[in-house]
Amino acid sequence: MECFFGSIVIGMIKNEQFADLFAVDQKNIRFVHYPDCQQLIIWLPHPGREYGLLRLINTTTGRVIKTCPVADRLSGSIQILWDTFPIPPGNYLIQVERTNGGSHTIEFEKLDENVKPVTQPPASKMEDIKKDSEKPDEPIQYRDGFGNLIENEDLVLRERLIKELAQKF
Repeated sequence: MECFFGSIVIGMIKNEQFADLFAVDQKNIRFVHYPDCQQLIIWLPHPGREYGLLRLINTTTGRVIKTCPVADRLSGSIQILWDTFPIPPGNYLIQVERTNGGSHTIEFEKLDENVKPVTQPPASKMEDIKKDSEKPDEPIQYRDGFGNLIENEDLVLRERLIKELAQKF
């Protein structure tokens, strides 16, 4: 078996005929990369016995790479484990079909071994990062439990050191 060591980047996730409560989203999918193995982990919203087939499709060629019962990939009752070493670099999707209708479709890209995935923090995190990077106009003022102002020892020490340096030079 040929092994491809590239990382996986999860793309768009679609849920057909599922309410939001039973949808698969980013929190249900993990890619774990170890030096000697890598796994794609998918947590299903329903027990695996309620699902039928699982397909891996190369989206570039449209070719179905693997078709098997969901039960063949289950670890426990809701967790699908997929060893991704044999999957060559490219664009793929996984379709998980439920026996009484509906499916989950997960798009992903398998990268070349020496390509590092670009990770972007979620938009809400980006706002926090921007806020953190902005310098406050005034130093933070600390207060005790009664609301009384506590002297900022850092600023006191800084002022004293600046005065001492000014006197020396």
